[in-house]
This record gives sequence, C-alpha cells and structure tokens, in this order.
Amino acid sequence: MNKIKIQTDIIHNNFVRNDITLMHIADIHFSMSMKKNFLDKVKNEIIKNNPDYLLITGDLVDDPQITKNKYKIKELIQFLVDISRITKVIISLGNHDVHLDSDFSFFKKLNDFDNIFVLDNDFYKDDFIYVSGITLPVNYYYNMTKDESLEILLEHIDNHQNIVDKLPSRLPKILLIHSPIKINNKEVLNKLSNFDLILCGHTHNGMVPDFLAKMFKSNEGIIAPNKKLLPETARGKIEKMVKNKKITIIITGGITKLSLKSSKVLNKLNFIYNISINKIILTKKRGINYE
Repeated sequence: MNKIKIQTDIIHNNFVRNDITLMHIADIHFSMSMKKNFLDKVKNEIIKNNPDYLLITGDLVDDPQITKNKYKIKELIQFLVDISRITKVIISLGNHDVHLDSDFSFFKKLNDFDNIFVLDNDFYKDDFIYVSGITLPVNYYYNMTKDESLEILLEHIDNHQNIVDKLPSRLPKILLIHSPIKINNKEVLNKLSNFDLILCGHTHNGMVPDFLAKMFKSNEGIIAPNKKLLPETARGKIEKMVKNKKITIIITGGITKLSLKSSKVLNKLNFIYNISINKIILTKKRGINYE
C-alpha cells in the first residue's frame, strides 16, 4: 500500500492568536474501486496529527455518479464524519465533484453534519480563522480552447466579490480553490490579494514521483490535467509579493495520483506514488524557520 508523505510548512501570520495547525488534502477521487482500508489509513494519519482544521481542496469523488450509490458513498461520508469528531472539516469543490446542478445536492447535505462545511462559493469564519471556498464553473475546465480559461476565472472572481473582498482584518485569511493552473497570473493574484494563504489541489503533484523530483524545478511537473507538458505551477509552495504583501500558495500533491477517470490501465501505476498530505502551521513567530 502507498506510503503517506507529509510535507510540513511553518508560515508566519500576524493575526493568529495561538499557533494554528492545518492539514490540507485534495484529490481523494473516491470511486467504487477504492478500498475502505485506504481511506482509513489517510483518516488515521490526519487524526494522529490532531489538526485544528482539515482543509480539502476538491475532487472528493472521481465521478459525481458515485454519490448516487447510497451504500458505497457511506464510506466517504464516514471518513469525513470520523475526522469531524476531532476537528473542523472545510471543503471546496473540484472539477470531478460536480458536472450538473443536481450534483451539488450531495455536497450540500454534508453541511448537515456537525463540523463539516462545504464552501460552494461561500466562506467559513470563526474567532480564529477566515476561509473562502471557490467552486470554479464547469466551463472553466472544459471549453473550446481545451485549456483552463483565465478569462472565466477572472470573471468568476469578479462575480463573487463577497468572498474575496472586504475580508476581516484581524484574522488569517485562506482561500481554497481546486486548480492552481492560472493562480500565478498577476491579474488573478491582484484580485486575490486580501488572502494570506491560497490552497490548491488538482495537479496531482504534476505526476512527478518522489524519486524523480530532483530532476524538475521545485514547482514544475511532468504533465498537467490540461495535458500541458512541464507545467510551471504544478506542485509545492510558491511565495509571491502582491501589493507589498506576501501571499503563500501551496499545491498539495493529492491523495490519489491516477484516478479511474484518467485511465483504468494507468490507474494500476498508483503504487509508484506516495499519498500526499500537507501540514501547515500558522504562527506569530518570526525567523528563518517561520517564513
């Protein structure tokens, strides 16, 4: 069974009251073939780290049709509920989660569980943290250009100013958005400049296995979901200065690297990839280890 690799980042933030521990995952790609013991392994690792929040940046399921299978989907629900008993679970949605308007109903029902919050172009706020979750429209991912659309992303952000603008000044501000493909664009970052931390998934570590990582630049991948070779924004941590303020972008490598949707043949190669979990500690401390 695949090993779990935890990447830990300690990030300075002026507005944390006490250190906050976040666990960040994405791309579970839950399907009929996923074994319960696989989810249990991920769940146990998260619980062992006892985070203050679990943040999930999309693609909980491989295909929204799985949510209609009331028996199998109970395994994913139980995974989330078990974690929600020890921490808050905050979720944004990805391109595999929702294709039609009717697909949203399952995720809306997850909000009925204690400590589970699905942010469909919405926000979560408590005394310690502010989190916005953007659901990118289907035509952002799938359109005539066969590329993710910068124009649609910019328009979508403009249409949801309530979750990206006029944010609380005295809280750490986090954005959950599934795809990082266009997030490094200067115009996009200017629109998202109120956030301190942007968390993404989607790129599956650029499909770079750990034993080949040193052959690529730190954020570069082999291939992106849009089939682009050597994508520049595919994995790892990126720090950008925007309007005299540092924004940290973290792209988690994904729980599942090769889903059934990618290929039933390639799916067999999942064993060469680690399960990626990010641990992020927000702290007021400063110094070489906290920047």
